[in-house]
Amino acid sequence: MELVANRSVVELELKRALASQRSNRWNTVLLLRAAPEWRGDTEFTFEASGRQVPVAVAPCSTVLAVLDALSADRADGRYLVVLTPCDTREVGESVLARAMQPEIKPINRWDLVQEAFGARHLDPALTRSENRWIAEALLDAQPAPELVMEPSGGGTIETYTVLHDRDGAPIRGLVVGRLGDGRRFLAATPEDRTLLEGLTAREAVGLHGRVAATDGVNRFEPS
Repeated sequence: MELVANRSVVELELKRALASQRSNRWNTVLLLRAAPEWRGDTEFTFEASGRQVPVAVAPCSTVLAVLDALSADRADGRYLVVLTPCDTREVGESVLARAMQPEIKPINRWDLVQEAFGARHLDPALTRSENRWIAEALLDAQPAPELVMEPSGGGTIETYTVLHDRDGAPIRGLVVGRLGDGRRFLAATPEDRTLLEGLTAREAVGLHGRVAATDGVNRFEPS
């Protein structure tokens, strides 16, 4: 099931494409892998690198719909963002030749999480590919509780994962938890091997502990 894009994600992906050296600067079409759904105005303008960027969004459920969107009249200079569940191989070379990048780029789940929870930044360790399930769990849980950027006090683990090195040794735990007032937090565990092996060996969902923000990093220590 493809993700539903929103305006913030479309703007972010278009900014990335405009800044990328991989992009064909003569083309004005961005293809995004997403559900063919859109909520809001299909035409809008946003600022990027000091200039106004006009955008049209086209949800397209089929390759034929993509072709129709590309052939539709569009004002000079207006970028077209196509939201489609179609695969890059399905649309053909003629479509890719008109795109800023020669692919249908998947929506980044963590961009949606950041937007949904109002987070200013995300820990790079959290956004690794093996932690995709955390992003999906957070998105599935919407409407979401408030996300606390600098949590403090008692909390309970909602879900978690333990990262391992190449030799299979546990090196770090990542926790999605709830404070006593129901607000949600993201945190890392102490890098204690005994603790991490315990989290691996037994189910820790529902485990209580304390969380605090230290030097810009949230740490959760189970009781």
